[in-house]
Amino acid sequence: MNKPILYIDMDNVLVNFQSDIAALDIETRATYRGNYDEAPNIFSKMKPIKGAVEAVHKLAEHYDIYALSTAPWNNPTAWSDKVLWIQKYFGTVLYKRLILSHHKNLNKGEFLIDDRLKNGVETFEGEHLHFGVDYKNWQEITDYLLDKAVFYKAQTKKEEKSHIELNSLWLEYQEYEKVFIYPNGIQHKEEKAEHSSLNLARYLQDKLHCSLLEISTKRGLLYCVINDKKSENFEKIILKWQKMYSQSFIDFAKNKYSFDCSLIKFSKFKKIYTKPQEVKITEFNKPLPYFWGNLMSRWMRDRIYQAIEKNLEQME
Repeated sequence: MNKPILYIDMDNVLVNFQSDIAALDIETRATYRGNYDEAPNIFSKMKPIKGAVEAVHKLAEHYDIYALSTAPWNNPTAWSDKVLWIQKYFGTVLYKRLILSHHKNLNKGEFLIDDRLKNGVETFEGEHLHFGVDYKNWQEITDYLLDKAVFYKAQTKKEEKSHIELNSLWLEYQEYEKVFIYPNGIQHKEEKAEHSSLNLARYLQDKLHCSLLEISTKRGLLYCVINDKKSENFEKIILKWQKMYSQSFIDFAKNKYSFDCSLIKFSKFKKIYTKPQEVKITEFNKPLPYFWGNLMSRWMRDRIYQAIEKNLEQME
């Protein structure tokens, strides 16, 4: 089971930055006043912040942890000192898990503990836990992240179950044609209901009696339509839609036996997933044909389907 990724800043988060400034001699303090982080070997003798070491060891049971820090560009000793400091206080728990970068936003993960909003922290894609502001100490951070770990564990089990069920269903329907439709991908100069990805998928479900899957991935929603009634018009319609829209956003599944292998061959997802084991499914469901309840709903459905069929006729 993959653990969520947690990045932890060093200065004033793991490291008590003030602990070594007091030990500097008067001459060094005067020379580097206002830029103490550029003083040679200043990072080598600093002490951990209270509770940091214990918290990291406890959180490592639930998270994939990395120290993510910025080292002063003009102080080469800081880079080596930080490695030595991590080795001294964290040993194997952070072995080869130190990242030094001025662009923290380039790192992918769920959480980042940092006391500042600089060096890419403000655009980090996951959740920034603002140490010293939103969370005053390591006890508050630990309590929050342990609660989150329970949620992630349950969510991961649910995702694994959905993934297994989806691949089993794929084998069950291996003899039938399948097509992927990416919801945000249908691009047309006219933003009308008949160009909606969902309405195109519903059209195949209602008119050709196909099965429809709604699949939630880590990268967004995806529709998969299965021609399990073996309609002769299925392939003709898809080929016309590919000309109308784009093969990048609507395409036939390329692998009979594996959903994962099919998805990575779908052009919209080629750049996202390169290996089957990278495919992440959060959940999927097989919605029943939509119940167009009242007269107005059925009238709207008929108008949309008529427009879809008119567009198909124009592609003859």
